[in-house]
Amino acid sequence: MRIEHGPSTANIWAQCLLMLIATDIYWNSAWPKLRSPQFRIGLHLAQWIHTYTQVRDQLPYRRQYAVPGFVRRHMGNLTDRDARLWRLVAATGITAKSALPRRCGVR
Repeated sequence: MRIEHGPSTANIWAQCLLMLIATDIYWNSAWPKLRSPQFRIGLHLAQWIHTYTQVRDQLPYRRQYAVPGFVRRHMGNLTDRDARLWRLVAATGITAKSALPRRCGVR
């Protein structure tokens, strides 16, 4: 057994650090959303899209917000149906942010 001190192309330590940082970013984004009842039930997203639909023509940088017309038309109201759809979107987002670091590991 011997220890080699030459440069390695594997760079396992850097890959490990990148994976830890990516996991931290995703989980730190998912945790507040998971703890927020307003976000979990979809109310936050429904209110945001509804307000955006009403004031989008008054925003100074309209092209900065990429909300498709389909979303504004079909999910931009505060109906019970819209709230259920946004609840599903919120749950999907939280799940994806929690599971993504494990599925997309650095190899």
